[in-house]
Amino acid sequence: MKLIEIKSDADFIVDMMYAKPTNMSGIDAYGQIGLGNRCFIRPEAAENLENLRPKLRAEHLKLKVFDGYRPPQSHTLMMNAMPVKGLYADSAFLSSHCHAAALDVCLCREDGEELDFPTKVDAYLPRFADEVHRGVL
Repeated sequence: MKLIEIKSDADFIVDMMYAKPTNMSGIDAYGQIGLGNRCFIRPEAAENLENLRPKLRAEHLKLKVFDGYRPPQSHTLMMNAMPVKGLYADSAFLSSHCHAAALDVCLCREDGEELDFPTKVDAYLPRFADEVHRGVL
């Protein structure tokens, strides 16, 4: 699978949440395998992000990237660190992140301050899980 690296620049902030222990798993799952704060995505997703640049600039916004491709080793580390059914895909094979088919992002002001959203990224609250299973979200 060919992947493209997304780097922090004038339009994007790469802040991989699983490259530090301050996430719901409590571990640096990317640093433990040598990936660190690096984000990789599929070429078609990279092209879509490139097309987003003019829109971000016109609105004086940046896109903050929290997660992209997740190596299977990291997925396993996270599952072992927090073995709660439903928090992660049951295996790396079933994880959209492990297939580089998911990107977790938010919008920020030009200074990097995140815009207000109803929840923070990875807000696994029971009501959200229920809504996902019922097809509301």
